[in-house]
Amino acid sequence: MQAVILANGEFPKSKKCLDILQNAPFLIACDGAVISLHALQFKPSVVIGDLDSIDSHLKALYNPICVSEQNSNDLSKAFFYALNRGCDDFIFLGLNGKREDHALANTFLLLEYFKFCKKIQAISDYGLFRVLETPFTLPSFKGEQ
Repeated sequence: MQAVILANGEFPKSKKCLDILQNAPFLIACDGAVISLHALQFKPSVVIGDLDSIDSHLKALYNPICVSEQNSNDLSKAFFYALNRGCDDFIFLGLNGKREDHALANTFLLLEYFKFCKKIQAISDYGLFRVLETPFTLPSFKGEQ
């Protein structure tokens, strides 16, 4: 089963990313990411995190899952929540922007998450990252970026 996890970084605006949000079979918002989803009238399946970023109005609307422990970030809380519900194919959106330390940490977390599932992609308005198992041959052509 596929899960789309929206982190609270730069909200994606590209058609591809918005289509992913619109058609997500299981959409998880990491804490404050629900603010942008709500503003654009997307309805997440689940809102999860330590809930330090959303107000009481959104808490009442979405009945979020509070995971107050501080040994992991909201992205990890969302990932393991989905993993425990049978998800093994993940698309992450909103990993970059706002804070560079969060963007870097989120990118490295993808390598850890890959140990637990079959497919991971991080997609933004600027490109796509996939974690690949080695050995792997990536077909390309001269000049491709």
